[in-house]
Amino acid sequence: MDIRAFLSSSKSSESSQTSTTSTSKRAIDDSSTSQSSSKRKFVRSWLKDFTWLTYDSEGNRMFCKFCRDNPTCSDSSSTFVSGSQNFKIESVRSHETSTGHTRCVAAAKVSENPQLAPLPRALLSMSKEVSQKMERLFDIAYFVAKREMPFTSFPHLCKREIKHGVELGNTYINDKACKTFVTAIAGQLKHELSSKLQSSKFISVMADSACDVGVREVEDVYACHLVKGEIENSFGGLKACENSKAPGIKAAVETAMTEVCRDWKEKTVALGADGANVMLGEISGVYGLLKQEIPHIIKVHCVAHRLELSFADTLSDVPVLKDVKEMLQGVWKHYHYSAKAVRELKELAESMEVRAYKAIKADGTRWVPHMQRALNILLSKNFQVVVLHFQHTSQARDASNQMQGRAVNYSKKFTSYKFVAIMHLLLDIVDALSKVSLSFQENGITISRVQDNLTALLAKLESFKERPGQQLNSFLTEVGDGNTFKGIELQRDADRQAINAIQTSAVNAAMTFIQERFEGMETDLVLSAAAVLTNHRGWPVTDRHRLLLHGENEIQTLHGHFQVPLEQHNFSLHDCLDEWMSLKFHVQRVRAELELRQSEFWKNKFMFCKDDYPNLLILVELCLVIPCQTACCERGNSCMNRIMTDWRSTLNVSTIDELMRIAINGPSHEDYTAVLAVGRWLEESERSRRPTLMD
Repeated sequence: MDIRAFLSSSKSSESSQTSTTSTSKRAIDDSSTSQSSSKRKFVRSWLKDFTWLTYDSEGNRMFCKFCRDNPTCSDSSSTFVSGSQNFKIESVRSHETSTGHTRCVAAAKVSENPQLAPLPRALLSMSKEVSQKMERLFDIAYFVAKREMPFTSFPHLCKREIKHGVELGNTYINDKACKTFVTAIAGQLKHELSSKLQSSKFISVMADSACDVGVREVEDVYACHLVKGEIENSFGGLKACENSKAPGIKAAVETAMTEVCRDWKEKTVALGADGANVMLGEISGVYGLLKQEIPHIIKVHCVAHRLELSFADTLSDVPVLKDVKEMLQGVWKHYHYSAKAVRELKELAESMEVRAYKAIKADGTRWVPHMQRALNILLSKNFQVVVLHFQHTSQARDASNQMQGRAVNYSKKFTSYKFVAIMHLLLDIVDALSKVSLSFQENGITISRVQDNLTALLAKLESFKERPGQQLNSFLTEVGDGNTFKGIELQRDADRQAINAIQTSAVNAAMTFIQERFEGMETDLVLSAAAVLTNHRGWPVTDRHRLLLHGENEIQTLHGHFQVPLEQHNFSLHDCLDEWMSLKFHVQRVRAELELRQSEFWKNKFMFCKDDYPNLLILVELCLVIPCQTACCERGNSCMNRIMTDWRSTLNVSTIDELMRIAINGPSHEDYTAVLAVGRWLEESERSRRPTLMD
């Protein structure tokens, strides 16, 4: 692809003489009007006429939003950066046409659409053939990083492309060049994320600690923000911790966030974590330390972790369920550590003309779905062949005492009517929890959706006390009055009444622990207010009297808690309440909007109704960026473990950070365009690049 055809050439910069003259002129103008400007007042209608203009009512100063968000492009001597009190329309119009403001507006457009970026100057001196060659090399380097491959695979991929007739030259066909290219690519992605966060009104920080293969304590940091009305969880950075205590973790979080958003503390409204005391401690935890600097910040314990902890509490409280989990782990170990056992199982399955599926580790991760898969494999696919194999092993002479003892124990359990019924009961509970767990791990999950899912989950669990769930009912129906299940003869050691008693006890325990773990979320006034405001399907549109006052107390609660960050964006509580009333009755008239999902509803409002509800949407953005889950941090840790294997244990944390940034934040390889990264690579070098040195 021709880079010159892809992008327009950059404009030449203003001469130093013109810049000096304009600066002097502004200084004279400001000094000559200082006396008159102090008597003038800010005209609020300017905020609509000049969308880039913001006003600080406390300091009585007006600012340029674009120039403040892009300090590298703006004119630092401009009063619209530090705050102007020259309340004249001529001053506003003069700034709008200034060179610095024009550069900042262009930078803002590029941050929204990187394809609009001007062609870097360094590329202008490069021929078309060399430009295309560098683009191809960067594409290959991006593929290596995106697919989490080692740098040493880069020269092999290049040689394969050369074999197919692609012109790549000889200068950069090595792994060191690949690492240099990856650094430039990651730097460009980091710059794009920084532009997004700088343009966001509010953000939330999520963090999780991990220990890499090199036995280093690292912190995985994410930022939750809004992009065109949609929630995005972006990888902020991976930083080494000085220690595993709160001050060391806080320092790592601050370093990662400062690199992508210099004023992140002014924008941050919440901290999301996995519930560890070192993270969410009120006094000496990371949350407590941040609250000293950000008084309005709130903490959110990941809802997926809460659900997992409630399930772990249930298993510990109900001995028969704990026994099932231990049995599942024993079955997995029996086949995972014995090739002989696996071979015998497959031979038995072939003789029965069925397939033997691999046993699943029940607690492979902290997520409930692992238990669901382990039970599903055993009960619906492997039950008969596994039971027959254990019965054979219990009588075989060539088995070890440990294997034989385990086989005898599990053979008795698998032929117990009561134990198999409890396994199906546990599968019913896990099925219900698993669906909610997966929804809690979604990036766009909001507080109102969490509450809706919890209500539905508790209702489903309560229904199990009135009737058996799908899995247990299927088992009871198949066995009936007999004693055979999937070809295995069971010993009926319990009646239906005993099974019902166990079911009621297990369900009561599960409901109790779920309610205890989520009690804080239900009683938190700020989180409850955010849920009421953002859940449009919960608005009482059929009752006009209730609709009149619905949500007003919640808006006042949110304004009282987040007053400082809201006022930074000229938020007006009175206007917000008026806009809230208007939106409620608009939805009452247009009932079709109630059919939209929450994400689609608010996306439409941010895209098409910004002028109708400016204050309300500021508050809604704040509510939407409050993180409910930190599953993205767990996925980031998994990405780190895939990149940093035993064979790459000496990678620097900064290199892992770059590779993770590409793997997580980068687009697909098919959609990636290398031109901006090539320009960054050329311009950031201390010495001029020589891409044709060895060609």
